[in-house]
Amino acid sequence: MTSNLYVGEYVGIGTTSPISELEVNGVISATGSNLPLAPTSEGVHMGKFSDEGAGIELISNPSSWGVIDFVNTTPGSLNWNQRISGGQYGGNLDFWTGTNSGGGVRMSIDSNGDVGIGKTDPIWPLD
Repeated sequence: MTSNLYVGEYVGIGTTSPISELEVNGVISATGSNLPLAPTSEGVHMGKFSDEGAGIELISNPSSWGVIDFVNTTPGSLNWNQRISGGQYGGNLDFWTGTNSGGGVRMSIDSNGDVGIGKTDPIWPLD
């Protein structure tokens, strides 16, 4: 342990027992150059968008999707309670509730801006 940095099989900042490749216990601050306008790798990109402000990008391949999961269960488990997903299924932005074993899409916004409540294929502005 050097100050608040632990380096072993995994790297920990503010922890001596990291459980993933990089674990940070504390606030993360990122500054620097702009995010690429056309990222070439999948993953999570965080930073600033030229002079327009900061952002987070979830990059996936065209046959996959990016998700934000809201989990209040055992850390490290795959159980989610709510989810926001996008990037697949015709460009819909989907809002899920339930759990990963019994949940589903409850509201969907398609690429035309139509909103479906209880359906993923809205054909009206509010369907």
